[in-house]
Amino acid sequence: ELDERYLTEDMKDDAKGTEWYTPAMMLRRERIFREPGVLDALERAWEAVVGAEMTGLRLDPEEDDVTITWPQYAEMARKFYLVLMRRNDPREAFLLAKIDWERDTRDWPDPSTPVLERQMGRSDFFRSWFELADINTDTMDESVYTTYVRDMVHKIVDEDPNTGRCALRSDYEVMN
Repeated sequence: ELDERYLTEDMKDDAKGTEWYTPAMMLRRERIFREPGVLDALERAWEAVVGAEMTGLRLDPEEDDVTITWPQYAEMARKFYLVLMRRNDPREAFLLAKIDWERDTRDWPDPSTPVLERQMGRSDFFRSWFELADINTDTMDESVYTTYVRDMVHKIVDEDPNTGRCALRSDYEVMN
């Protein structure tokens, strides 16, 4: 079964007729997503980001799982912006983060929940990071996706080698 969850209607329309979004390529993406190396890299990203900002997390009583809130997501997305865009435009970074948050949390169980009050669980986080790798790599290969996710974690998260504690890097560290 194809999972087109991370493709918005606009993306699907834009992708019609391109070789990257045929049913076969969508199936290939789904297979890559389920590969052990990719899942390990996504798990490491989850652990690093969750460990970096515990104040932004909530325990979801339904799933008994940690969730990321909008403020934490916005901070993480800002780091992505700095890495990918190589410029510091807070307004643009915020607007792009808000658009991504709305898309990444669109499966939130209660549609009446205001967008910025939604939360992101582990599975949505995995899909979000996988999409990030998918749109920023030029080939569909497990090792490329795995490397991309691991490199992004290294670029935005600082891990203390003595304690293993993680913290999001400062904007200055991310930019330099």
